[in-house]
Amino acid sequence: MNRYVYYLIFINMIANLVATVPRILVVESKNGVLFSMGLAAISGVIITFITVKCFNNFPGQDLIELLKTRTSKWFSVPVLLYFALNWFIAGLITLVTFTFILIRFLSPETSIFMYVLSFLVIISYGVLAKTKSVLYMTELTVVLFSPFVFLLIVKSYVNDVFNMDFVKVALMHANEWPSYSAYTASTYLYIGIVNLVVFNRYLTEKIRFGAKQIIIIGVVGAFVLLTTYFVPIGIAGFDEIDRLIYPWISTSDSIRMRFGIVERLLFIFLLIFLAIAVLSIVIHWHVAVKFFYTVFTFKKLKWKDKPLSPVLILILFWSVGIYMVSYLTEHQLFIFTSYFFNLLPLFFTVLIIVFFVIKRGVKG
Repeated sequence: MNRYVYYLIFINMIANLVATVPRILVVESKNGVLFSMGLAAISGVIITFITVKCFNNFPGQDLIELLKTRTSKWFSVPVLLYFALNWFIAGLITLVTFTFILIRFLSPETSIFMYVLSFLVIISYGVLAKTKSVLYMTELTVVLFSPFVFLLIVKSYVNDVFNMDFVKVALMHANEWPSYSAYTASTYLYIGIVNLVVFNRYLTEKIRFGAKQIIIIGVVGAFVLLTTYFVPIGIAGFDEIDRLIYPWISTSDSIRMRFGIVERLLFIFLLIFLAIAVLSIVIHWHVAVKFFYTVFTFKKLKWKDKPLSPVLILILFWSVGIYMVSYLTEHQLFIFTSYFFNLLPLFFTVLIIVFFVIKRGVKG
């Protein structure tokens, strides 16, 4: 399988390792979360397989091109707007979540607007960059930070404060019926494959997806899911873990790097996942801008022969992001994100229907 496909999948998994997903899982810890994660691991591999199979019918073509050439405007415009809104919300959730994380754990005295503006300035370049440049940026981030992420995960398991007895208590709830919220939140870790809607343009050959690829994605995804859930429980305990707003961030502060330059793992943890979060927002909003720009193309709005429509769309993203950071509380963000995750089955159903229509080539 093309290495960029792996990058898109894994960057989404890592970015959500510390965000809202672990919070939902620990809240549902007594409501069949283990069964839910098992179902999500199977569903995630199936979603990846189906998505790859859909795009393999059209190598070197993105969803925008397929909708333009194979469907009528009355169909393509609502679909593009629906997908654009979903990708925008996905990036917005990451933006607001990590802004709250930084204000809580890094510097509570700093204005929250300083954090969100810093985020927005940094991601703007990537959002407006060429799609191929975003792919290269993804590769560079994964190559640079994956070893550190792996080291941090290993250190989370192999330390004095991790208690297997807490994990055994959690395992006692394995026979409970699954929770829908835990299932959709777990499935979201696998959803990075759908970014092919834009990036497939640069994958000119069919993506190989056989037993080897299924095993890799299945095993890595299951490991990330189990780590997301069990590490906070193993460190903070099972009974009180649902009181933590950011389980992974809070528990990481209990771990020390005894012979490291920085002893507290929290600071290393935040810096690494901050870089990954920035890339995650760039990917989501880059896709969203592409979709919105396809619908709202104002040909006369140019500066030095360069279209200004993407810039105007990004300014709108800025405005909504700043407003949501000032408006939402952490609890409201959690509820909002849960609703977004719960709509994932609808999102994937729409994607399948769209590819069915595209394959039939209905236009008129």
